[in-house]
Amino acid sequence: MFRIGCCGGADTNGALKDAGFDFCEVNVQGWLVPLESEAVFAPHLEVMQASRLPCAAANCFLPGSLKVTGPEVDLGRLMDYAGVACERARRAGIRVIVFGSGGARQVPEGFSHEQAMDQLAEFARRLGPVAAASDVIIAVEHLTAKECNILTTLPECARIVAAAGHPNVRLLADSYHWLVEGETPASLAPLVSQVAHVHIATAPGRVEPGAEPCDFTPFLRSLLKGGYAGNFSLECNWCRPENKAAAVAALRHLLAAAG
Repeated sequence: MFRIGCCGGADTNGALKDAGFDFCEVNVQGWLVPLESEAVFAPHLEVMQASRLPCAAANCFLPGSLKVTGPEVDLGRLMDYAGVACERARRAGIRVIVFGSGGARQVPEGFSHEQAMDQLAEFARRLGPVAAASDVIIAVEHLTAKECNILTTLPECARIVAAAGHPNVRLLADSYHWLVEGETPASLAPLVSQVAHVHIATAPGRVEPGAEPCDFTPFLRSLLKGGYAGNFSLECNWCRPENKAAAVAALRHLLAAAG
């Protein structure tokens, strides 16, 4: 059975567990606080370790102030940050860090898109060994064009993963981004073996499964036919927050139908 998680805070009181979720997906900057001292991180770690659900994944890898593209990139600072984030993720039991971070990778006006891709590729090459040292996978996420002006499709993200050439740098597939950008099974099917994590939300509303009409079938069927057997996280705006159990049940039904 697929494991289904929920993006948000650590589930210390068990409400998400009672709703049927299998894990939490926390925020790197809010919970691993890589720019802060060990003393600041320690209470966060205690909360995550006390959670009734494991904190298996984390998103929002880089703050917007820590640029990966453009003329102000500081690779040394980036790698120091990544090293702290990955090591703290290991201690918290987090296995996947999602690299969306639209603010950090937004290409400045007038800066070459290809040069920005080269910068992202170099960062990814350096990330691989750092992530492996902490037994963490970095999952590169495609964002919508309204969120970021680079890495807006799965094939574009796959170029960065290929440049990294490391098993600890892989892909994230996001149903909302995929649907909004008009991607098709042709863009996803050849890349399923590289997908390490999946985010789920409807389009256009970006709400939980079952809260609005949304055809997930092409997306989910492509993943399952390609052999994906990893985790799914609901990353959505909750239309009915009190109905989290219904959203889990809806996603499980969709997965069964797609399989």
